[in-house]
Amino acid sequence: MATRVSYLNALNTYWQDIDIKNVERDFFTDGVADVSKTALSPEDLGEDLQVLAQAVPDKTVRIKAGVAYFAVQRSTDVDGDGTNDEFVLRFHNLEDAVLTIPDNTSGSPKIYEICCSIPDANMDAEDINSTASNIGSLIVQLQGSDLQNKYLLATVTVENGFTQVTNAKITDQRKRVQFKAIPEGLTASIDEINLALDGILASAEDLNILENTTVTKEEFNNALTGIESSADELNLLHDVAGLEKTDLEKLADVDASADEIDQALEGVSPDVTAANLNILTAGGFTNLHKHAADPLLSGITESPTNFYLSSGDIEAIAEKSIMTRFSYEEDAIQEDSQNIEVVNDAFQGYESYYKAITNFDNEAGETYTGGSFDTSEYKQGTQARKLSLTTDSTATLLIDIPSKNISAFSGSDKIEFWVYVSALANIDMATLQLGSTTPSTNYFQNNFLSQITQNGWNRVSIPMSSFSQNGAPNWNNIIRVRLEFSTNTGGASDFIADSMRVAKDANTTNAFWSNSEGYWEIHDFSGLKRYVKTDEASGDKNSILSLGNQSRNYLNGIFTARIRRLQGSSNSGIKWRYTSPSSCYHAYFTGTELKFAKNAGTVIQSVAYVISANTDYWLRVAFNGTSIVISTSLDGITFTTQISTTDSSITTAGQVALFDNGNITAFDNIVLQQTSVTYERDVSDRLIKIEENTGEGDRFDGFGSFFKRIATFETDENTMIGGAADALNYKTGTQGWKVSAASSYAYDNALNLDLTKFEDGISSANTDVIAFWVYIATEIPTSIRLELSETQDVKEAETVINAASLALGWNYIEVAKSAFSVIGGFDWSSVKQARFWYTHGNNNPQVTFDSIQLVKSNGILTSKYDVENGKWLIEKDIENSNQYLVQSDESVGEKLLVLKTDGEKNLFQNFTYRGAFNARRGNANGLIFKYQDSSNFLRLQCKDGRISFVNRVSGNGHGAG
Repeated sequence: MATRVSYLNALNTYWQDIDIKNVERDFFTDGVADVSKTALSPEDLGEDLQVLAQAVPDKTVRIKAGVAYFAVQRSTDVDGDGTNDEFVLRFHNLEDAVLTIPDNTSGSPKIYEICCSIPDANMDAEDINSTASNIGSLIVQLQGSDLQNKYLLATVTVENGFTQVTNAKITDQRKRVQFKAIPEGLTASIDEINLALDGILASAEDLNILENTTVTKEEFNNALTGIESSADELNLLHDVAGLEKTDLEKLADVDASADEIDQALEGVSPDVTAANLNILTAGGFTNLHKHAADPLLSGITESPTNFYLSSGDIEAIAEKSIMTRFSYEEDAIQEDSQNIEVVNDAFQGYESYYKAITNFDNEAGETYTGGSFDTSEYKQGTQARKLSLTTDSTATLLIDIPSKNISAFSGSDKIEFWVYVSALANIDMATLQLGSTTPSTNYFQNNFLSQITQNGWNRVSIPMSSFSQNGAPNWNNIIRVRLEFSTNTGGASDFIADSMRVAKDANTTNAFWSNSEGYWEIHDFSGLKRYVKTDEASGDKNSILSLGNQSRNYLNGIFTARIRRLQGSSNSGIKWRYTSPSSCYHAYFTGTELKFAKNAGTVIQSVAYVISANTDYWLRVAFNGTSIVISTSLDGITFTTQISTTDSSITTAGQVALFDNGNITAFDNIVLQQTSVTYERDVSDRLIKIEENTGEGDRFDGFGSFFKRIATFETDENTMIGGAADALNYKTGTQGWKVSAASSYAYDNALNLDLTKFEDGISSANTDVIAFWVYIATEIPTSIRLELSETQDVKEAETVINAASLALGWNYIEVAKSAFSVIGGFDWSSVKQARFWYTHGNNNPQVTFDSIQLVKSNGILTSKYDVENGKWLIEKDIENSNQYLVQSDESVGEKLLVLKTDGEKNLFQNFTYRGAFNARRGNANGLIFKYQDSSNFLRLQCKDGRISFVNRVSGNGHGAG
């Protein structure tokens, strides 16, 4: 392979192959340039040094030509300043290269690194010009191997016995190089700075003043000294169109402040902003290009860390999503911004779960034959279509519609519509035809008479698989709707049809909201989607926030909805802390009042509040502990408090729901903010403390009924006699306790433990276990003994662990209390001493004990987590009373702990996930999410001082990035 290495010269002005010992300041962050000019956007990496699989995959990878910059350190102090020399390398891979990935016969997947590297031995020469073409190399090494002066290009994850490397196994690790700020006091000339930029093809983020131009270095230098260049040759102002020669010349020999530059550029079209001029003004200079006495010198006297800084924080925008954020404002007015979880639903984006066939609103392209429009009885829009039949008669309603393709729906998906009848006893036929031709020769047909069960409105729902077929109709071309009704000799009846659509499993929100009570549909209001409760029957009809059939409960929060009454004059509103219709709070409009009620309808407080049909009103409730504040708004921005009170009837967490009783009501702009549990204020009403409700967060301080600490041997609590601390072999904290002479004892007689109870005082049965770790350093002893006593050798319980169950290294041991040998009327409630030792007939095994606990027989995490391998224990910090989770099994393989709150394996799509880790061993630890099973998940991990992103997909191994 052909590579070349260059160094930034002593003045930080240009790259050369010699004189590297006096480098003063780095100009560049680690990363790759875009010498190949293949980057598609300012943030893109392009092909420089890209690692790819072969076109026909084998055990090799390709490394594209390109340039990387990375900081290195010599092992010597050549320049005599008292520290090892540091400088920036410019590594140039002159042509595509090929590397072979080593075989993997380890039995488990391995991760290899592809790096640019310059060995230490090649960095000791003061003048390496003669060897600059071969001192660097591209290498492949096992992840974590010791290699200095490297830049990581990619990682390759291969399974045991792999035969080929595909692109799916390669994770790109490259970053785009960034140009750092010019160091304070630099006296380089403009020409020297241009030389330093030679070869850098960075983005707008990286200070590429030559981005997307064909200007040469010489032309650029000329432009900066007053020589004219065209806008095509040199667009110094990135993304500014219509730049004239005179505008460019204004930038030459700049000797002005930022304000003066703004004035000089006044009139440039389009208007020049700081974003357009960030090469000049967004660097943060207090005196932009303030020249020193010598006009040939740039003399920048103040500079930021980097020329390009982010324009602002990333903004999360979602119409239907769950977002999490932590934004604590110490101001009472801002309490509603102190959110942990935000659920935002404007009911957009559900189009794949339903499709309108006809809304009977005489829309463009529709032709109606039979009947007339009814503007008083309707379900959707402003009207429905009515047929009036006399005694013993038949009538047909034909609607020719623009072609509707509903072939994406099939089987159990349903054709749904509303039918109103005035006299149920007088009807004897009701059929629907959906045709692909006119006249009706090719159609799907269904007799739905059995679904009309009452006078008034009836909801008809027909699975597509239940339609019979005449001719050769096709679901991808429905152009005619035909409804036929008949009456019997009993008398006349009116028939009204409205709102015909096809829906996935009758839930048009894909179970984001439940439709378990009443009929709920998404309707289109002039292009704006709203969630409409269309069932006018009496009784509350609730649609619960389900988030895809999850059980999600909230104790405190702020719940807002926009509500529009379409028809009716009964109750429309929202519910919270909902566990059943008879256990919840609700706030609702009656038409003339706003009411706050509980359970099945007991009114707690009400105020006068008149609402009108087809008018939007926002309803908001902030519920925190016993505090309830209900507010309204006419614009969704300015809210007025209507009810502020306290109530302690419902103190448990519950779901939130939309509800309506007897109306047709539309809901949208739903926002649920799960807030902090409590706000604590001082006497001046200043917010001084916020205790957050972290949702599914866990500090592992609620497991006191599953364990009890007996001994951890830590220095701040240890009172052992005999033996010695073992700071090399331990499971938790910083040490274990070792006995290292045959038949030697170690004991702690300063205990006062009640082992009939767990940490929180809950009773412990005799089937619960005493658990502990034992490390055997040299050879297996005859036995290991643990003794708990009230009085040594008089009242005690002892367990003997025989050699057959032991191995060198760590052994995890659990013995039920009922399996201990008890003498002298020993009482588990009065343990004064713990003693352990081993017996051996030969040499000195050296045995270390650690983490002795009382543990519930079915484990400490059964109620809330699933354990996938490993020994997961709760440890307690005695001094600080903190509890923390420890995975203490160091055997090979992944150990996973999966949240399954309340016995349910909850699914989360969007979230903020964080945790604190203290890893004592060298292998990876981190956060698992999107977990499907032990073979399919994502992981953010920390290993060997590196943070990486890992995906595991069944059958594909896993890759890190």
